[in-house]
Amino acid sequence: MQETSSRLTDIVEEFRQQPPTNQAVSLNLVCRAMVHGMEVLAALHFNTD
Repeated sequence: MQETSSRLTDIVEEFRQQPPTNQAVSLNLVCRAMVHGMEVLAALHFNTD
């Protein structure tokens, strides 16, 4: 679980470093972060221990 949260932090950091004019890259990063967040939620939901 630790490596998943650090991966999400990396995505957020990458997003913050993007110039705000680069909408395509920003949108791509947001989508990646959302997909990763859903993966984490799914893992938490199905991993009952």
